[in-house]
Amino acid sequence: MHTPSDPHISTKTEREASWARVGVDARGVAPLPRDDTAPAVHLKADWRSDIPAARAVVKHTLSLGALASGLIEYTGWQIAQRAGAPKGVVPLGDWAMGALSNLGGAAAIGLGCACIAMVVAGSRKRPLRAGAAAFAFGVAGFLGFLAFLVSRAF
Repeated sequence: MHTPSDPHISTKTEREASWARVGVDARGVAPLPRDDTAPAVHLKADWRSDIPAARAVVKHTLSLGALASGLIEYTGWQIAQRAGAPKGVVPLGDWAMGALSNLGGAAAIGLGCACIAMVVAGSRKRPLRAGAAAFAFGVAGFLGFLAFLVSRAF
C-alpha cells in the first residue's frame, strides 16, 4: 500500500509493516500460491444449474411484456377514441382481451425463437440460457414492432 509517508516499499517486511500500520493483516491479503496447494476448480457446467436462471429470464420477460402489451393496447384505444369513437372511456373488457392477445402473440413469437435457438444451440454448452435469451428477444421484438406500428398511427 502506498502512502505519502512511504514513497516506495521494496521489501516484503516493509510491505508487511506498512499493512500493519494501516491495520490490515498482511497474510489475509497476500496472493495465493501458484503451486498445487490451491484447490482445483471444476469448470464443467451442469445443465440443471441453468434452470433457475432461464426461469427467471422467462418470468421477468412475461411480466414486463404484460406491462408493455397493456400500454400498447391502451395507446391503441386512445388513438381509436381520437378517431371518432362516441365515448371517452376505454372499455375494460375489450382492453384486457386486447392486451392478452398482444401478450399471447408475443409469447408465441418468443417460443418460436426459443425453439429455434435450442435446436441450433443444442450442441453448445448452455442451451437453456440460449433458449431463454431467444424467448426474451422474440417477445421484445414483437412488442417493439407493435409499439412502432402504434407510434406511426399516433
